[in-house]
Amino acid sequence: MLSKADNGRMIETPVGEALAIELPELATAGFEWALVAIPPGLVVSIERPHAIVGGVGSTARTRIVVHAERALTGTLVFVHRQPWNPSATDERFELTIVAR
Repeated sequence: MLSKADNGRMIETPVGEALAIELPELATAGFEWALVAIPPGLVVSIERPHAIVGGVGSTARTRIVVHAERALTGTLVFVHRQPWNPSATDERFELTIVAR
């Protein structure tokens, strides 16, 4: 399981093998992880949290699962932002994926 601590890393993976990433989401403030760049041949599935436990400032986790359909090298990029205010980005997550 990859996490926010893996931001900026290069990950090697076999073609077809799933990689899971968990990122904290400050959903109570309306922020969510948005996909902004995906290498061709990479399939991405995003599982958003359904319920937030706690009060203001509580965090939930967004689970992202990716797998390469073919050999590739490319960078996957997510930004943490409010959907109605895309310029209000508070952080970025990048992962270079090398699938062989």
